[in-house]
Amino acid sequence: MKNPLRAGLLLMISAGFCLPASALIFYSTGDASHNTNAPAGALENSGWQWQGEWSGNQPYWEYLGTPIARHYFITAKHTGGTASWDFRYNGVTYTPLAQYEDASSDLEIWKVKEPFESYAPLYTDSDESGKGCVIFGRGNIRGAVLETSRTNGWKWGARDNVMRWGTNLITGASTYLAADFNGGGSNECVVADKDSGGAHFIKDDAGVWRLAGISYGLSPSTFSTNSSGSNSFNAACFEYRGLYYYDGSWKYGSGGQPLEQTMYTTRISTRYAWITTVIGDELDQDVDLLPDWWESEHGASATGMVASADTDSDGFTNLQEWIADTDPTDTNSFFEIDHAVMLTNQTLYFIGSTARQYQVFYTTNDLADAGLTWNPAHPDPVWGTGSNSEITGTNTENTVFYRLRVTLP
Repeated sequence: MKNPLRAGLLLMISAGFCLPASALIFYSTGDASHNTNAPAGALENSGWQWQGEWSGNQPYWEYLGTPIARHYFITAKHTGGTASWDFRYNGVTYTPLAQYEDASSDLEIWKVKEPFESYAPLYTDSDESGKGCVIFGRGNIRGAVLETSRTNGWKWGARDNVMRWGTNLITGASTYLAADFNGGGSNECVVADKDSGGAHFIKDDAGVWRLAGISYGLSPSTFSTNSSGSNSFNAACFEYRGLYYYDGSWKYGSGGQPLEQTMYTTRISTRYAWITTVIGDELDQDVDLLPDWWESEHGASATGMVASADTDSDGFTNLQEWIADTDPTDTNSFFEIDHAVMLTNQTLYFIGSTARQYQVFYTTNDLADAGLTWNPAHPDPVWGTGSNSEITGTNTENTVFYRLRVTLP
């Protein structure tokens, strides 16, 4: 009888000095509660669900990061993260193992010990310019208006460490994606202090929201009312004509047209080759939990298999076959207990993969019980050893049911 399977980017910015940043400030409102819940409607599933918290100062979570593969998340390099930091995603804390810094951009990828159960798809097309994006950040709220004689922007206010989402329009795409702060809708925003590492998502032509960039900073972001900069301040400013701004030196914002602040985002599509080199065999373009190499090996393409389908009609889905390291195209290849010997000790025999881990669970409840619980028969999962795999446990109950679980490491 078949047993239940339980699986278990580098650009010289000419628009001005760009200060790495970290929190969202909105054009339309200074309400601190604005957009502090997941976006809905046309913006549903636009990336909120893939934002994790990254910090070395728990429980004060400082930055954001986005899982992009089973054991990898991506963030901004200038946040200065180290292996002593923690990453929290969907309430679970993950342990950093290895750091990968991109020499050609502000991107940084971290490998973690524990596997992610979900991760974001990546935007790989080069058509970002002209598209709307959804932006995530946590940090400063909107502060006081810059000049009382006119409304041209707001100083950065206090930091409340609350995650928010906003929108903007991509106006340029090189190594960085650029977006202007110019009042384009009720949710238009720019980043501020501590938004670094936050994600920017764009919807592709198929209607799928994909990770298109990681927040980098603003140009310019530091202003003054005098040429010496003695009273300098950081601000979200959509018209800095008449103000001094810092661009390696203090310059005066003059000209016949308003001077708009520009937000820069490290672009994913131009660094995709580097990203895939880092995550290697865990690359999963359609984020169906089936790695591309495995789909290519058993299907028509790297994204051609359906995780929930049972390709060989053996009672196990393609996802279950991947988890068990069995062949989804072979009817005779599936996960099962081969046989068991029930004496003083109880030994379960099975064909195990040397690339998977196994654990036996037992219950003394009737299998029809509504409150059925399964208990581990041994403390830790063990590696499979091939066709001669076995696990031995002890149990003194008169009636016991056993279950064998396979997991990816």
